Amino acid sequence: MAVLIPIWFYVFSSLTYVLAAVVGNLLTYFAFKLYNFTGKREQKFLAYAMGFITLGFIILSAANVYGYFNFQHCFPVCQFDVTDPNYTLVIKAGNYAYYFTSLIGYILLSMTYLKSIKIDKFFGIMPLNIAVFVQTLNNGFLYPFDNLVFQLFHLIAIVILAYINFNTITNYLVLKTKNSFPVMLGFLFIGSYHFLMALTPFKPIIFAAAHLSLLAGLVSLLWMLVQVNRRG
Repeated sequence: MAVLIPIWFYVFSSLTYVLAAVVGNLLTYFAFKLYNFTGKREQKFLAYAMGFITLGFIILSAANVYGYFNFQHCFPVCQFDVTDPNYTLVIKAGNYAYYFTSLIGYILLSMTYLKSIKIDKFFGIMPLNIAVFVQTLNNGFLYPFDNLVFQLFHLIAIVILAYINFNTITNYLVLKTKNSFPVMLGFLFIGSYHFLMALTPFKPIIFAAAHLSLLAGLVSLLWMLVQVNRRG
C-alpha cells in the first residue's frame, strides 16, 4: 500500500543532507590535515571515516533533490512508490549507497577505540539496544523506507554508535579535556539521529528532531577539529 508523503519531506531532508555534506567535507579536510600533522592512527581512521560518511551524504542529498523535483507535480502530497520506475530506482539506489558508505565510516570510527577500552564491558548493554530496536520494528515504524535494508542499517548504526558513545563518554569522564566534550556531544547527537529515525512514524517533530540532531553532531565534531588544528 502506498504511503502519502508531504512535499516538505523532500525540502527538509534535501536541505539537511546538503548541509551535512558541506559540513562533512570540512570535517574530512580538517581530519586529513590533522592526520598529516600528527600521523596518529586515530586521526587516520577519523579522516577516512568522515570521507566515507560525507560521500554518503552527497549521494543521499542528490537523490532527495531528485525526489523533490520529481514530486513537485503532485503537490501537496504524493504517493511513495507509485511513480515512474526511474524515480524509484534513483531514490532507493541513493539510500542504499548512503547506508553502505555510512556503515563503512562508522566501522572505521569504531576502530579508533578498539584498543582503548575493554569491549566486553560495552557488550553487556547490547541486549537492551537490540530489544529496543526489535520492539520498534514490531510497532511498524521506520517510515518511509519500510523495508529490511532500512531496518538493518539503523540497527547496525545504533549498535556501532553505542560502542563509540560508550568510549567517548568514558574518555570525557576520565580525561575531562576541552576536546573530549565536543567529541562526546557530537557522537551522542549522531547516535540520536539514527535512534529517532528508527522511531519515526512520520510525525514531523520526530523527523525534524532527528535531522537537526544529525547536523548538531557534525557541527560539534567540526568545531573540535577546527580548534585542534588551530592549536596545532
